[in-house]
Amino acid sequence: MDNQPIMNVSALIVTAIGVFSSLFAFAMNIYILKNFERKKNDMALFRFRFFLDVVLGSTTAVYLASMGISAVYIKESTEFANFVFHIGFFTSNIGVSRSLITLAISIERFVAVYFPILFLQKHPFFPNSVIPIIAIGYGVFEYPVLYSFCNFELNIPYGCVTLSCSLNLCFYQYWTTYKTIVYILTFLSTIVLTCKLLLKIHESQSNNLTRANRLALIDCIVIFLFDFFPILFEKLVTQKNIFTPRNLGSYSTVTKLSGCAVEAFLVYRTVIRKQDFVNEATTSKVSSILVVKKVTS
Repeated sequence: MDNQPIMNVSALIVTAIGVFSSLFAFAMNIYILKNFERKKNDMALFRFRFFLDVVLGSTTAVYLASMGISAVYIKESTEFANFVFHIGFFTSNIGVSRSLITLAISIERFVAVYFPILFLQKHPFFPNSVIPIIAIGYGVFEYPVLYSFCNFELNIPYGCVTLSCSLNLCFYQYWTTYKTIVYILTFLSTIVLTCKLLLKIHESQSNNLTRANRLALIDCIVIFLFDFFPILFEKLVTQKNIFTPRNLGSYSTVTKLSGCAVEAFLVYRTVIRKQDFVNEATTSKVSSILVVKKVTS
């Protein structure tokens, strides 16, 4: 049996960053959900994604913390390794549902900006409540794919501390193909949408965009920096054999949750905080009018 540590110091540091990012995303999205205005229908998918980020943040924090504990203290415990796998796979299911919601948001915003009349005419026939059901259903669908179609048998090899090395080749190919397709579609739609929104800002000499479009711009930045770019980076470093679980741990999970944390902070800064300022200004204005009326009377 290899006596070397399964994860080195750099991997443990990356894992710790992931745990912190997960907890931050969890707390910030709870705050956003509590303070998010719920009247507008165009924000329904965003609210559901904030909810998924709460679940994703909590489960990922448990997964990454368990992965670090398993690598350092419980290297040879089969039961604990199986627990880490199950919590990691459930986290992956939530991530699958979230990525589909993000894709649906980007397509919805694309249609709304490029074809506004068509969007207003056809949107009532496609209720937003259907999309979360499809997203959750597809996440759950990964279980029969793994155990029935791919005939997976749980047997975690020694030294394996990430979800990807636990899966068999059949499901891993399915998993990577799905991620590639969804990420490319989301990235392309958000890039095209961003170009249109930036052009509107330039033409109107104003940054007065709807909240949904501002959140779509945030999506584009986060997807590029924390989803698309890390995939390219991973491809480059794996070709040089310097990217291993022992070096960086569950790198893709950490970058994804770091993106969720950054996105939650940007949402707070651009939507929730501005919303609070508008509410305070409105309240102050109403109070001033009441005081003036009382004095004049």
